[in-house]
Amino acid sequence: MFKEYSISKIKIFPVLIGLFFTVIFNITLNFVFPPSALALKLAAGSFKSGGVIPAIYTCKGSNLSPSLSWTNVPAGTKTFAVIMKDIDAPGGIFYHWLIYNIPGNARSLKEGISPSHRTVNGFYAQGINGFGNIGYGGPCPPQGKPHRYFIILFALSVKLKLGRGANGGGLLSAMKGRILDSVSVAGYFGS
Repeated sequence: MFKEYSISKIKIFPVLIGLFFTVIFNITLNFVFPPSALALKLAAGSFKSGGVIPAIYTCKGSNLSPSLSWTNVPAGTKTFAVIMKDIDAPGGIFYHWLIYNIPGNARSLKEGISPSHRTVNGFYAQGINGFGNIGYGGPCPPQGKPHRYFIILFALSVKLKLGRGANGGGLLSAMKGRILDSVSVAGYFGS
């Protein structure tokens, strides 16, 4: 009986050691690289997420597109897309900016991208906003409660086969099944 106990103990020992090192490895990995640190991150250069969008980026100011920058890009990213939308518009979702096929090596968009500007590093396209124009159309809500605006960055596994001037539905449909990660910043504007 003593020999059987010793033999079974010897067989269990490597399993316990392996389990111990697996647990320690996972704890260390999550401590050094917490899951949130590995996620795609987005920043608007001129306002903090949850803050007021400065008038310069709205119809009350110069109507410039905001600068954006991002980090922690997932492996395999071929292109990016950006959608800015008003979720409080009276008629439902209102798209203020659609820009796609941004090169996978890009890490920012400059402020004030012109609607006629067609490319960055050889490729990107802007879609038709809710005003019926190509490019950026800043927040311009009716009088009343401030509206919430979301700028969403999508990391995509492909270059989209969309020409210039796609609408929101067309862009969302083209991205379906190709999104590696996404992140958003929010802002408020209105009176």
